[in-house]
Amino acid sequence: SSSTAASLNLAKAIVGAGSFSLPYVCKKQGVVGGLGTIVVCAVLASYTMQSLIESKDEVEKRTGLAPLSYVDTARLTLGQNAATLVFTLTAMASLLVCSSYLAFIGSTLATMAAQKGNIITNLVPSGTSKEVFEVAVAAVLLPICCLRDFRFLSFTSVLGIVAVVTACATVLFDGLSAQGSLDKSIQALQSLPLGPASVTSYFESFGTVVYLFCVNFLIFPIQQNMARGKEWPVSVQQAVTATAACNAVFAALGYSFFGDETQEIILNNLGPGELLSAVKLLLCVDLLCSYPLVL
Repeated sequence: SSSTAASLNLAKAIVGAGSFSLPYVCKKQGVVGGLGTIVVCAVLASYTMQSLIESKDEVEKRTGLAPLSYVDTARLTLGQNAATLVFTLTAMASLLVCSSYLAFIGSTLATMAAQKGNIITNLVPSGTSKEVFEVAVAAVLLPICCLRDFRFLSFTSVLGIVAVVTACATVLFDGLSAQGSLDKSIQALQSLPLGPASVTSYFESFGTVVYLFCVNFLIFPIQQNMARGKEWPVSVQQAVTATAACNAVFAALGYSFFGDETQEIILNNLGPGELLSAVKLLLCVDLLCSYPLVL
């Protein structure tokens, strides 16, 4: 159904490479603090996504113009100055999301370059910094972003799902194997801090959770092409509830595996290996393909 399709598209927008920073969020915010932040952001995301669609639908009904973008809706309700502001903020959001893609790719490849027995080690000098990787990746991507037809990147939707699910499964399998059982992981989690060490520590990682759930700039095209009317609220609730639950479980278990040693991207906690290297590269390829689409 269109409701199910919309739920899946929203879920794919929410769950991504940022999910691998959630165990680090629990490290900075504590178990209760981190999981509470995920729940609060999920509730706010669900409310704002439904509210924005209702506002857009009302403007379309009154003006007879459809479909409207964020900029169109702002212009028709608040004037040209508001439309310009919305356009500027949307562009900034896209640029910052793309910057986070570069940071993830750079950090992942730099970690692989420091290890032995993977393809990156054979291609670049050991110890190559993440900044070097970021500049090199940007140099490749910027010319691609000048293209006007990205249909050749349509396969990235499936690639993204495969990459994220495989990477999450690898982290959970590796961690549970090291702990010995799920019960031991839960016991380890109970011994970890429940709250943040300081206000600064909390807000250092707050943006990571917001980044995951603030996909509002994507919802207009999803709603226009998929669920409509009464189906939309159901789609939003299904997608946000499912992704929030999965992200919370992954964050808690990931933190229980490595405790104070949890790195900003939990994949970097795992040792070298052919399977892990393939998973990391798959995620990087997914983000490489997603970059021009988002920008």
